[in-house]
Amino acid sequence: ACLAQRKSRLIWFWLAAVAATVWFFATEEPRATVEVWMAEHGVQLSKFSNQEAFEVTDVVLVPPSQGTSMIRAVLRNKTDRRFRVVRVIFDLVDENGKRVDSVAKYLSAIEPGESRAFETSTHGAGFTDLRVRETTGW
Repeated sequence: ACLAQRKSRLIWFWLAAVAATVWFFATEEPRATVEVWMAEHGVQLSKFSNQEAFEVTDVVLVPPSQGTSMIRAVLRNKTDRRFRVVRVIFDLVDENGKRVDSVAKYLSAIEPGESRAFETSTHGAGFTDLRVRETTGW
């Protein structure tokens, strides 16, 4: 009976770990705080800004479908370094150029010289255009 309880606990532990991992990588909000969490726990990673390492091109705002617009773009790693995570932040702006919201997209495992198409949804309203505010990789 004791062995069965241990197996049961181990199975529940692994199921919870898998569920938490899937949730973490399937949503953008928790990942938005990764940098803060790493800083609080003393984790220091090399960080590169957009001017040094990345180029975002072919940015297209796809009109709303069922209330959600999509941003499609291509990210290019201009370096000879592999990045585990790259964060692209878009500012959503109104007709006067004022930022009304922002959207972050996280891409994983970007190889040296790689170009990767991606898309992300926008949940805000009241914007007419967008611009890339920041692209950062670790």
